[in-house]
Amino acid sequence: MQASADSDWDRAIGDNLALDGRLSAERRQQWQDAVERVKAGAPRIRSLEAAHRVEFMRWANARHLSPAFTRLNAAATLPPPDQRIHLIRVEDLSWVMRDLGRPLPGDDDLDAFLADWNGIRDSRPLFGAFHDSVRSDLEAADWPHDLRDRLGLGHYPPEGEAEIPVVVMKIPVADVLAGLGSEEKALAFAAPTAIDGPSFNPYFYPTPSPSPAERISYGRVVDLRRRGERLMAELVFRPIAYRRDHVMKFGSIGKREAWDLQSLRDAHVALLRSRHFDLAEPGGAVHAAL
Repeated sequence: MQASADSDWDRAIGDNLALDGRLSAERRQQWQDAVERVKAGAPRIRSLEAAHRVEFMRWANARHLSPAFTRLNAAATLPPPDQRIHLIRVEDLSWVMRDLGRPLPGDDDLDAFLADWNGIRDSRPLFGAFHDSVRSDLEAADWPHDLRDRLGLGHYPPEGEAEIPVVVMKIPVADVLAGLGSEEKALAFAAPTAIDGPSFNPYFYPTPSPSPAERISYGRVVDLRRRGERLMAELVFRPIAYRRDHVMKFGSIGKREAWDLQSLRDAHVALLRSRHFDLAEPGGAVHAAL
């Protein structure tokens, strides 16, 4: 059973890297060169994902701007949404509490908690969705798991952890754009790609460039429950410092489901095709240059 799961993971990641049409040739080449330098400098790092993580965390921990928000990522760049729109992001707090050595905050110490958390955060892109798309999920009795499944967060909770505390952040687009120059604003949002997180995610599927009928092509979430015929938008945006007014609610995620990864991805691809997205054929082969 484990061998089958490993095979599904390998195929999913191979497809994501090979078929991600939102990765420009320039960004893909920059990434490949960086990963190869990591592998050459550390022979013990044999896997592609391990080398990717080393390179990703190198610039993220140094708080350098992610390539996702530069002109290298033009194929995935999105126009900024209306500034009155709110974005939703779910954050795993287990590592935050562990690194800070403090429990979940109450109202009295929330500001201090957020200040300390901001102090240890890195510059990775923030994955998010639009608040209006998940309003009903946020109001559900079991909202942490409903939201996890709706947003395709199949890595929550991580392997080996029974339960993780989470917080939902509700962020105005205006806050993402605040203080940025005109070019920075134009590059502050993007469709997610396979290399925008520190680990490869098999529950992510790269969305291709839009068809002529699509005005804007956001990423599209892989719904872990396959509810209905809904392709919910997802995007990445520049990190910001969290404030009290961004905090929507605290909860915990503890139920890890036995998802059939390949069935989820097949259903998602079928739904994308039904919406006239032009998809390459999956095949599990990693890009030839790798």
